[in-house]
Amino acid sequence: MTKMENINNKYLPQNIKDYLIKREISSYAIYNWGIEYREFYRRKYITIPIYDQDGKTIFFKLRKDPFAKNNKPKYIIYPKGISHIIYGQENLSTSGEKIIICEGEFDRLAIESRNIPAITSTGGSGYFKKEWIENGELAYYKDIYVCFDNDEAGKKGSLKVLSILKDLGYRNIYNIEIPPYMGKDITEFLQNGGILP
Repeated sequence: MTKMENINNKYLPQNIKDYLIKREISSYAIYNWGIEYREFYRRKYITIPIYDQDGKTIFFKLRKDPFAKNNKPKYIIYPKGISHIIYGQENLSTSGEKIIICEGEFDRLAIESRNIPAITSTGGSGYFKKEWIENGELAYYKDIYVCFDNDEAGKKGSLKVLSILKDLGYRNIYNIEIPPYMGKDITEFLQNGGILP
């Protein structure tokens, strides 16, 4: 299934769309990245299709309904047991002024809503593999920014990614630290008027 074939947004309740827009994800990004609201494992989820570099859907990251009484755990994957990869693979081995490596899928969508290329691991703050970028996949970007949440897990995750980038010889690497008064993550940073580089 190609990316364009997957984009139909057949069912996205208004409260879910409003929730995503409140999280700084544009209507265009919701449509462009095929975000939907579907049933998996007998529950309703916000579904985020994860594509390979050819634009084919290889699995879904599922975000439990934020309005459900029990929305733990927050994220799961369909089908279960699939390996984590980079979300935003279409941004690898391309060129541009800048790219941002961030902590989560919604963060990536919020950044992309501002026409800035971004990637994230589907495995969360502590999961980023050196081999994903060891062949120069980010070499054609002038500047590389890393921006994770400002909690302990986010700080450790950003240091890990920065270390990988340095070890691989990438240059022009910058760490974006979100000040606590501006929120805990990119979404809150943007909601509070923060401006990305």
